[in-house]
Amino acid sequence: MIGKKVKIERILLMFLAFLLPFSGFSQADTIGTKVKEKQRIYLDASVGASIPLGSYANDNPKEEATGYAKPGFIVHAGIDWMGKSDFGIAFQLTYQNNSLKDTAKTVIPDKASNPIGGGSWSNIYLMAGPVFLKQVNKIAIDAKLLGGFIVSSSPVFEMTNPETKLNEGGTGTGWGLGVNIGIGYAVSGKVSLKFTLGYIAAFPYADRQYGAYVIGMDSTGHYIYSAPTEITINKTVSTFNTGIGIIYKF
Repeated sequence: MIGKKVKIERILLMFLAFLLPFSGFSQADTIGTKVKEKQRIYLDASVGASIPLGSYANDNPKEEATGYAKPGFIVHAGIDWMGKSDFGIAFQLTYQNNSLKDTAKTVIPDKASNPIGGGSWSNIYLMAGPVFLKQVNKIAIDAKLLGGFIVSSSPVFEMTNPETKLNEGGTGTGWGLGVNIGIGYAVSGKVSLKFTLGYIAAFPYADRQYGAYVIGMDSTGHYIYSAPTEITINKTVSTFNTGIGIIYKF
């Protein structure tokens, strides 16, 4: 009886040892599945209209921040990492274009000697920040608060070289922030179409220093030099944005 009991115990131990690895694999698969489900990654893209506000849309040459901007378009592309909840981190690249108003063609800014002329604002934003994304049945709601940098190209940043009397420059940099809200509808398990509303404010500036240069000669035959000059142009970008887009869930 004792021998049989020992034999049975050995069989049970061997059986448990055989099942243990499969149990571990099963738990690992379950944990991996849960982590995969919780760590959601979304690709977010949209295109729409950009409506200038405030001084960005103003055409008063007496105000330094005047932007002369007309309605244009805006394009967003980003990635949302949602982590283990409905809150996550969003990374967004944005391109915005607003043509200049016709009134800018003949305006000569205080820090220039030549008219602004035609052209447009061409703004690139690189921003990141918290995102909230909640899906209920087929409806998805997302909200983002973003902050980052702007690189802006526009004739309003051109300045006149004191020596050559020619316009140069045309690029400003600075920081910006944005708020985006979207409402989407799932057309499949991975794809949702959405409508977006948003606001962007940015503060680009251009700064350039010019050294002294010869402006004449005195009665003794010595050169007369100008004083060094620093020119700074500060602008404010402010737009209300609408658009349609797509959300793709990885």
